[in-house]
Amino acid sequence: MFSRLGSLAIGLGLLLGLSTTINAQGAIAGSATDGSGAPLVGAVVVAFPDFSGFGFGFGGLATTDTNGDYEIGGLDAGDYTVRCIHAGQFSSPVTATVTDGMTTTVDFVIGTPDTGTLNGTVTNSVTGDPVADAWVLVYG
Repeated sequence: MFSRLGSLAIGLGLLLGLSTTINAQGAIAGSATDGSGAPLVGAVVVAFPDFSGFGFGFGGLATTDTNGDYEIGGLDAGDYTVRCIHAGQFSSPVTATVTDGMTTTVDFVIGTPDTGTLNGTVTNSVTGDPVADAWVLVYG
């Protein structure tokens, strides 16, 4: 009975020239892994709409499952800044364009920060002699 009423209402709307717009929203989905390719379980992925670069507003968030997969649905069409957070580490921001009725894929790799070794000798700039017990600070 209800389907007949719904069909009747739609038919009357078309007959009377009424129109309605259905807002078909999109989604952002993907995966989060570590540097070795293992899934990151429980990572939080956040999408913020890009309002001409101001970044105000909130699009949505999701938590990765046991496979490292996530999906943020119900997003209006437009550009979003997407980030992934896991165990205190943040991904670089990624810009994703959402299209109505489509899913945009954004994958993240968050691993142990790159490490290396720094070797050298601190010398006196005038004499060229080595400086004993010098402190070296590295930023980056």
